[in-house]
Amino acid sequence: MIQLNMFTDVYSMVDFLRLQNSLSPTMSIEVGAYDADFSVQMSKKLWTNMYAFEASKPVFDRYKDVLATEAPRVKYINKAITDHEGFVDIFYDGQTDPADVGHNGIKSGRYKKEYSEKIECTTLDIFFKDIKDHNIALWIDCEGANREVLAGAEKTLSLCSSVYIEVEDKPLWDDIWLKDDVLRFMQNKGFVQYAEYGYAPDQSNMIFIRPRPFSINNR
Repeated sequence: MIQLNMFTDVYSMVDFLRLQNSLSPTMSIEVGAYDADFSVQMSKKLWTNMYAFEASKPVFDRYKDVLATEAPRVKYINKAITDHEGFVDIFYDGQTDPADVGHNGIKSGRYKKEYSEKIECTTLDIFFKDIKDHNIALWIDCEGANREVLAGAEKTLSLCSSVYIEVEDKPLWDDIWLKDDVLRFMQNKGFVQYAEYGYAPDQSNMIFIRPRPFSINNR
């Protein structure tokens, strides 16, 4: 296990991308994509199978045309990823332009002024029900909804060689899993912690890998 303490999330993305050189994924999934930066970077490593999910319609509308032009092989999808299929409320910070921020999501309670709307949602296992024999790099930055995303990803996680996930030390939203909950869940699924990067008060990014016979030699 490698413990790091870097107060920016730039290094965590760089390291996670570098890690893929050793893991050789055949597919990438990004949950809470915003501008789909991770998927765009993965498109330089993969020819197909880059999926980026963004729940916020204002954010999706802001970036969909840009991505269609500059990264046409990335599948940019306007759906919330959670633990069921159907519809779910997304909560917006009422004090900011919803197209300018990436901290809106399906968990409430963080902002003094909130408003919500119904959006389409699904689970990773339902959306990818037909996939098999893939090696997946999974990126999760879901603004407190880790329990819901992971609960709907049992099969998907079994195909992942690495997972990047933003976690919280304190309940910044209502009714969320904290870092220890995520760590326990991932360990129960057979993953080990590879790195942790503190980048904001009460938040950090964690990288998990599934042990298998490969050599990680490019950190």
